[in-house]
Amino acid sequence: MADQGDTDLEKVLDELRDFYTGLVVSYLRLPLPIALPTKIERFTDVMNAVLRAYELIDDQPMQEDALAVLTTTTLYWIAAAELTINFVAHEKELIAHAALLNMLAGQGHLSDFIHWTVTGHLPEED
Repeated sequence: MADQGDTDLEKVLDELRDFYTGLVVSYLRLPLPIALPTKIERFTDVMNAVLRAYELIDDQPMQEDALAVLTTTTLYWIAAAELTINFVAHEKELIAHAALLNMLAGQGHLSDFIHWTVTGHLPEED
């Protein structure tokens, strides 16, 4: 395996799994719940489930701003997953960094969405 510096595949996969877990919980809290797979046998099954869930977001009876945050969160996960696949194929640390950056940004949006599911509104901007 090529030298990957400080960023190894296990770290990237752990972060992607954690982010996915947040998506699973969030999608179950939707007005029309969407169940993502919790038993993961193949990554392609998970990817296909998230892609399908993304297509269903607009059908949710929710405020536009909450829909936008969930859409953004999901797109960050999809981008991070695609970058992770690319990292596995090419073993370039900058790709891992890009995946981790997408996950960091996406998890911030995920936190905002979870706040909405609890309070009914998005956090106020500072």
